[in-house]
Amino acid sequence: MKNMRFILVLLSGIIFFTGCLKSNYDNKGEDTSEGQLEKDKKVSYINPLTGELSEKDLSKQKPVVAMVSNIKKALPQMGVSKADMFIEILAEGGITRLMAFFADIEDVVKVGPIRSIRKYYGDIAKGYDPILVHFGGSETGYSSIKNNKLSNIDGMIMASDVFIQDKDLARIKGKEHSYFIDKSGLKKGIDKTNIDISTKGYKGPIFVEEGEVYTPSGDFIGNEIIVEHSRSAISRFVYSPEKKNYLKYQNGEEHIDGIDKSQIMIDNIVVLKTDINILPNQGGRIDLDLSKGEGYFATMGKYQKILWKKGSSEKEISITDLEGNSIPFNKGKTWYNIISKTAKFQVK
Repeated sequence: MKNMRFILVLLSGIIFFTGCLKSNYDNKGEDTSEGQLEKDKKVSYINPLTGELSEKDLSKQKPVVAMVSNIKKALPQMGVSKADMFIEILAEGGITRLMAFFADIEDVVKVGPIRSIRKYYGDIAKGYDPILVHFGGSETGYSSIKNNKLSNIDGMIMASDVFIQDKDLARIKGKEHSYFIDKSGLKKGIDKTNIDISTKGYKGPIFVEEGEVYTPSGDFIGNEIIVEHSRSAISRFVYSPEKKNYLKYQNGEEHIDGIDKSQIMIDNIVVLKTDINILPNQGGRIDLDLSKGEGYFATMGKYQKILWKKGSSEKEISITDLEGNSIPFNKGKTWYNIISKTAKFQVK
């Protein structure tokens, strides 16, 4: 009898212990323990600019858009490898400027050199409801900030309080190539200008579903994409089959981040062709048509022709195939090139 009691107690203990183990799993065999649920919760959000999983709900806060100098004298730029999205457009005199987008303020480690804004940069930025970081601007650039009611941090007003100046660079390259901003200065600027970092919402590109990959159909191989904004501003993207993205080059040299010396890598390349006109008596400054047009989209070593449109400044840039169907971007970083209809675009 004693032996029987012992066996019954032992069996009860085994059943109880087995039940505790099973309680951490659902009927699909997936771990539902508190630690695993918390881990899953941390990556349940999507970065609106990259489509990648995020531990934060970045869709509820304004992205940061930094106006970054892109001329040879300003290189290497700082902090650009952390950006989620780029838009490159001519400024004047054949030089381009970058709009570097950061969905998370914490990724603004030290970015720059920060330069001035033009009207069309503000009109493009508006669609993303950002915090715009710039150092001065043209008259029409400031008008664009005002008309679009853009939250902005201007180095012409807050250089000493918010921006970092590299005095060695100022001496060697010139003052205009020496100002940067980091997340600490950015947060000070936000406080000083009473910026509400919450957003009414912006969408970013349409991305593929988790686990899927989009490859343009047809025989248009795009292992090397060359975009000539001007004779002195040529962006080149070389596809890496191993990394499954594009290595960025600028004017024949690796486009690197001066902080960690890493080469910029891009997953999606967008080329938008439009009318670009030189403004009279404006020192070579330009204006461009942001309504709609044709272009190209490259990813995964292939490319296709596209249609694009924007229209009002409140809208983001959208692209479709030639039949008007939305094109899903692959998850990761995107580089937009906005160029003249007459500019050279080469694919190898």
